[in-house]
Amino acid sequence: MQVSIDDGSERQKLANTLTFTGVLGITAISGLAIWFSEKHGEAAEHVMGAVLPLFGSWVATVLAYYFARENLKAATSSMSALVTSQRKVGLDKIQVADKMIERSRFVTLSDRFGSIEKTLLKEITSYLKDRAVRRAPVLDGNGAIVYMVHLSTIDQYIRDAVATGKALDVLTFGDVLGVPALKGVLQRSFELVGEAATLQDAKDKMQGNPNCEDVFVTKTGAAGEPVIGWITDNAILSAEA
Repeated sequence: MQVSIDDGSERQKLANTLTFTGVLGITAISGLAIWFSEKHGEAAEHVMGAVLPLFGSWVATVLAYYFARENLKAATSSMSALVTSQRKVGLDKIQVADKMIERSRFVTLSDRFGSIEKTLLKEITSYLKDRAVRRAPVLDGNGAIVYMVHLSTIDQYIRDAVATGKALDVLTFGDVLGVPALKGVLQRSFELVGEAATLQDAKDKMQGNPNCEDVFVTKTGAAGEPVIGWITDNAILSAEA
């Protein structure tokens, strides 16, 4: 029959045995050295001078070992508690309202340019590049999102238009809307969710739309409602990390 041995218990027994034996042995040897010496006083002085530092070092080593072990246990317990408390929360437990960019905190192209259809494309591209962003929304007069404008879409139109001989200085956003395929991209490159939705709901909407990198939050998630927040793909990625 195989006997299970508690390694920690065996080590503790060994440590106790060695400590007891060592102390007893040193004490016995010191006593004998003093006893058999012709000059007990000098012998005692020499023995104590040699033995006391040894005992001091020994006690210090034992104390350091046990206190260091306890400190390590405490640090390990604290780290485990911290990791547990910061364990990743599922997207279905995170409300979009907690992660969205509130409407008051972002500027849309319609905020910046007003009548967006008449705005020159070079002004839009310059604005996006100056702000180091790749896309920005366009809202209607009621605050509902109408288009999500990507810099890549605008650049594509400019390249095609200039290649056909059109002058960049006269190209407007309205010209882009005049191309049905591009207008469709601008209208379909976002999704909507209600304010009671979770990040999982927003992620599901994104995954169901290959052109979507953004989800806008409205009261119920219905088209035509004013935007109250914006969830980007980066916000979802950060929550999953």
